[in-house]
Amino acid sequence: MPECRQVVVCADASPDIGLGHIMRSLALAHELTANGLSVTICGTGIPPDLVGSMSIVTPREFNDAATVIGLRPDLVVVDGYHFTADFFAALDHHDIRYAVIDDNGDTPARGPVAVVNQNPHAISAMYDQLDGHPVLLLGVRFAMIRREIVEVARCSPARRQRTIFVAFGGSDPRRLTRPVAVQLASAGFTVRVAVGPAHPERATLVSKLNEDPGVTMTDPADYVTELATASGAVLAAGSSLLEAACLDTSVLAVIVSENQRLLATAALDQGFACGVLVADEHLLPNLVSTFDALDSAPRADRTRVSGDGARRVADALIELTGDPVRLRPASLDDAEFVFALRTDAEAERQSFHPAPTWEEHLEWFRTTMNDADRRLLIVESETGPVGQVRLDTIDDHEVVSLAIAAPARGRGLGRRALGAVTAVAAGDLVARVKPDNVRSLAAFAGAGFVAESTNPDEVVMRWTDHNRAHRGTPS
Repeated sequence: MPECRQVVVCADASPDIGLGHIMRSLALAHELTANGLSVTICGTGIPPDLVGSMSIVTPREFNDAATVIGLRPDLVVVDGYHFTADFFAALDHHDIRYAVIDDNGDTPARGPVAVVNQNPHAISAMYDQLDGHPVLLLGVRFAMIRREIVEVARCSPARRQRTIFVAFGGSDPRRLTRPVAVQLASAGFTVRVAVGPAHPERATLVSKLNEDPGVTMTDPADYVTELATASGAVLAAGSSLLEAACLDTSVLAVIVSENQRLLATAALDQGFACGVLVADEHLLPNLVSTFDALDSAPRADRTRVSGDGARRVADALIELTGDPVRLRPASLDDAEFVFALRTDAEAERQSFHPAPTWEEHLEWFRTTMNDADRRLLIVESETGPVGQVRLDTIDDHEVVSLAIAAPARGRGLGRRALGAVTAVAAGDLVARVKPDNVRSLAAFAGAGFVAESTNPDEVVMRWTDHNRAHRGTPS
């Protein structure tokens, strides 16, 4: 199959659906775009300002597989409870690869290439019914957190004491925002409130909240900062719990729909939430006492959610949908191909040595064929040779050099070639890369190499045999 160049992300937003599905899907979409893939968002009710430069296609109706198929994607990513078995069956019938973003193991899909469940309660047994042994990307290490959340988390902003941030998603279908805010404000908390853009009565609600003493409306653009600087938050028990965990904000989770119960319970057990209440008649009477207890308790060590989940998911999907590669020993017939790689303008700029003449190269090539301490391997995809890898044995490790032909760059082939090299490595592998060679640094990092030292002239990266135990698990 050709490299995945066109990805369609299917997700919707509405007062009933909320914004959670589209927000996490967009976090993934941005990572895919950053890797050079073309991403189209297929959905309804999506605020255009969230999408940026990515294309939006509006389907004729929910479960409109025909629109998705007509886009001729290499991969479809589907996020939403409303996609039916018929929708996925249509993708299967047209041999279109798709991945599913799921929460509770109840997806009607049968043959996805991958399932992403970013929740703390995710386990592989949820997906035993699926065909074809899909790759399972489970747990909070795959939490798809927005970049703006990650950037603020890295700054560790100061907390404002007894300030509670309240948000019930993009639409607040249970209309809990104002009652919760007023209840907390009456108990002496400073309350900061965010009202989602999909709320059907947003203007009226904002007007009322602005009149409530002790309650301050926040601009949507300040959502992340407000969540990060509050001493605690009351949030609907959805993906926002993972965002708060990334920011290390204490959270009281409110279960507003039954499909949030597993997440809320696991979040409490694993420390992502400090308390859980259900959106019923007991919510308001128990709200203040629960928060008072949390506010006066010592700050406990809690599990943090990293900001690398979207990148991990993107890397795994790119691996699944890209061209397979294989390595074979070079022969004299490859001398001209390797010479073209070595004298490519970009390869010459990133090399530590000047490009050879043809005569110099041919002499080097023949010597290499007979050198017991050097392995020269040709990287092949379905279209033929696309690059070369050289391994030079020095003491107890091998120095690895990589070159990918210009037409094949930007497709993840270098990372897959290095992955194939590590599969046959006899010991440690070491690479020397120029600091401005961003593409090569990403390829080596994606294959599990770790920067060992850095100076203005080179970055030394090492892959150790310890990594061998982690093969097959996307990271």
